[in-house]
Amino acid sequence: AWRGVARALKSRPSKSHQDLSRALADLDRAIELGEARLFAYPWRAELRHDLEDMSGAMEDLDRILERDARDVWARVERGEILCESGRHGEALEEFNRLVEENPESSWAYAMRGRTLATTGREDQSLADLERAVALDPRGASAQAWLSEAKRKLGRYGEALEHLDKALRLKPGF
Repeated sequence: AWRGVARALKSRPSKSHQDLSRALADLDRAIELGEARLFAYPWRAELRHDLEDMSGAMEDLDRILERDARDVWARVERGEILCESGRHGEALEEFNRLVEENPESSWAYAMRGRTLATTGREDQSLADLERAVALDPRGASAQAWLSEAKRKLGRYGEALEHLDKALRLKPGF
């Protein structure tokens, strides 16, 4: 099991399909043997997501949520997969519940804002993305998504400020 996690950690930065696939095989084997399932499912869900196996990732997330329906990470990941799969309404429902239940979660606001922007509702996404940045000014993704929303609304100066912040927080973003 630990080998799968080690490979997962090592392979994620490169996102090499071969490395991710090997790490996934190790985690599959660990789960099959009954070793460390509690921590293996989140890693496997992420690897499956990275490998664009959305249904497999959703199966793992469902297992995690069966144990703990309030697991914020699993719910954010689930909403992200729903959004990437074009199921924006379901993603927004998930993020609406997350924001309601976790009003201090910058990630819940950021993902809801990103989903709104993805559906062409940049004006509605601004409040969520600005809240996410206020809750966690070091969130590079929220800064970048806020930059993109402001750019699409013609607020170029503000967009550049947020893009600059995102790049300072995560060079090469």
